[in-house]
Amino acid sequence: MKMSRSGNDVKKIRRSSNLRSILRLGKSSYVITLPHDWLRMMGLKRGDKVLLVTNQDGSLALYPMATDVTPQISLVLEVNADKMPEHRVLERILVGAYLEGIRRVIFKTGNPRDPRFDRLKEISQKFINARHTVTSSSVEFEFQQNFDADFTNLVVRLSASLLSMIAYIKRAINGQPEYLRNIEKMEDEIDRDYWWALRILVASQINRGLAINLGFRNPAHIIGNRAIIRALELAGDYAYEIAQDLQELIETYGPIPKNIAEIIAKVIDRCEDLISHSIYALHALDPLRANENLNEALDLREELKRTCMSMANIASDRKFLIYLARLISRLVDVVESVSTINEVIINRCLGNEETITRFKHLELRRE
Repeated sequence: MKMSRSGNDVKKIRRSSNLRSILRLGKSSYVITLPHDWLRMMGLKRGDKVLLVTNQDGSLALYPMATDVTPQISLVLEVNADKMPEHRVLERILVGAYLEGIRRVIFKTGNPRDPRFDRLKEISQKFINARHTVTSSSVEFEFQQNFDADFTNLVVRLSASLLSMIAYIKRAINGQPEYLRNIEKMEDEIDRDYWWALRILVASQINRGLAINLGFRNPAHIIGNRAIIRALELAGDYAYEIAQDLQELIETYGPIPKNIAEIIAKVIDRCEDLISHSIYALHALDPLRANENLNEALDLREELKRTCMSMANIASDRKFLIYLARLISRLVDVVESVSTINEVIINRCLGNEETITRFKHLELRRE
């Protein structure tokens, strides 16, 4: 789908309406004509394909099915960095611009060596398809818009990184603290994949042709997918916090006593199972399995509470207990985040006639 970047063409992309008559073609077919300006703007010609989607309210949506699905309207954000001394505001502007699909961010400055820009460059290393340039008066970041990634693979990578983090935490608890050194790198990978996935989803909300080409046929799925990747990213943050606390605990007290390590390892095993089962239910789009996972999550939360109480009866050092309580609390947060994935699965299967049959005893019909 080719779009010119000129100011005039950008104006034409604004929402408009046309009243068209339905025409008779032959004995049993009906047609409507398409606006010439729209065809020219989309670069469509005779023989090109368009996709007709029937919405839940019965309306029709029309999308060009071109090979080039990248939105070509480029936005440039200019920031007068020297006028913005607020703590970390430039970092948040950079991340927000990346996620919102902005193509270039130019930080105007009289001091390109300002340490704040070193931090921006460090953050940009977590962005896929990003580069930066420095001049005497600016620091510029450019983000390519090649949205050709498989979104399913991004979810797989996020969940694989999360499971690896949990597995390394368990090894550290069982007497191999050297594995904690890998956790920070994995958390960076989760952030990298999360931000790229979110950039894809935001672009898909703006450009429905892109969404269709990426497999998001139902607009509601974009919202659900955003909740899924956010749940995995949050779980990664909690696992990273567990690793940090665990590192401090081991440095302060040495190896965790075997009886306590066995208790914690047992509940971590169940957390791993819940994550794996949730990802399986997502790929299979299995609402009944998702329901089982949600019930498992409820049981696991109760077991984590009991675990915290049992450790309080074993250990007497207050600071040691605080570390253990924080660890258990963060495992509860992981369980809560992963539960979101299963809620999305159930909601998604209720959305149309094709997927509702996965419940086996439900029927969806129009009145």
